[in-house]
Amino acid sequence: MPTVNRTALVRHTPQQMFDLVNDFERYPEFLPGCRRARLLEHDADHLIGEMTLGRAGVEQTITTRNNLFAPERIELSLVKGPFKQLKGRWLFTPM
Repeated sequence: MPTVNRTALVRHTPQQMFDLVNDFERYPEFLPGCRRARLLEHDADHLIGEMTLGRAGVEQTITTRNNLFAPERIELSLVKGPFKQLKGRWLFTPM
């Protein structure tokens, strides 16, 4: 299974980064290729959101469940979409 890992050093606290990534409807502002994002469900420990990703004229819509562990991490898994499997994790570690 293909894997993508990215690391970035930023001048923000883990809580600030958690809040940014948890603001699902803002994904088009900072996630390359994200054309639209719509929040379907949200409570204290998870959210379910639908996003449309596009590149080179091809668009796909996926729905993910994001489990929230503030402010350390957000774990996501595929609910609906064109992939067989999708799992991800945002990890916020103070430096």
